[in-house]
Amino acid sequence: MALSRVSKFNTLGSAPPEPTSVSSHTNSRFPKSSVFTILPSRRLIRHQGFTLVDTLVSLAVVAVLIALLLPALKGVNESARRVVCASNIRQIGFGVALYADDNRGFVPSSVFISTHGRSSMPEEMMTLRLGRNMGAGDAGQWDGLGLLYSQQYLAAAKLFYCPSHRGRHPYSEYASEFDAPGAELVSNYHYRGAPPNMPVLFDIEPDSTALVADGMRTIADFSHVTGANVLQANLSVRWVPDDAGRVASILARDEDETEGEKVNDAWEWIDDAVGSSDRPR
Repeated sequence: MALSRVSKFNTLGSAPPEPTSVSSHTNSRFPKSSVFTILPSRRLIRHQGFTLVDTLVSLAVVAVLIALLLPALKGVNESARRVVCASNIRQIGFGVALYADDNRGFVPSSVFISTHGRSSMPEEMMTLRLGRNMGAGDAGQWDGLGLLYSQQYLAAAKLFYCPSHRGRHPYSEYASEFDAPGAELVSNYHYRGAPPNMPVLFDIEPDSTALVADGMRTIADFSHVTGANVLQANLSVRWVPDDAGRVASILARDEDETEGEKVNDAWEWIDDAVGSSDRPR
């Protein structure tokens, strides 16, 4: 019956009636303004996430990157510490120059330098203030580079300590002792002093002669391993490379084996290294 009625409308040329929308029906449960949302089937929703394999691969990549970057980061840190060390030695050089200006050109003296028949003890020239039973001077007496601090040419105690130090004399060991009377103080820098026949700073020849360098009492006191920052008699500071480890092969392994001759040999090697680098090629 419905089919015949549609055909009748088509025959007369009349348009079929418009389809009725769902929202046009009156429904007491849904107001006319309601909007219907068609939700997808739960079977079509897929939760995307990392699998265990993805996580393991990511961790492996991060581990490889860290392994590649660590040596470079260590090198950067050591370079920064080396710059701080050079700055410390440069400040010590300024202190030596001021001391010399006030003392007729003489550099700071030391009880460990051979004078008037007294034996030399170059292995002890890292000492800033004498302790008991040192075999020279009085306990509590300032000595060598320590005179720069006691006479206020240098005010910061930390200048006497290298940030790369690996031995038994870190700054933390002595920080509270600088203003306490009588305690022995040992720095991280080795003082050579002036030769007895050339005690005046600007008379020292050659002027490239090393006056101050990294500690050389033992291998552990030689802070940078692959070289040393060196203060010369002309008050310039330079880096002396030692990639072959020649200085380390000369120095004592621990303080029980320390000998003055080993320290003197290390000073001579530094002088030779500086001289060879200054020669025209």
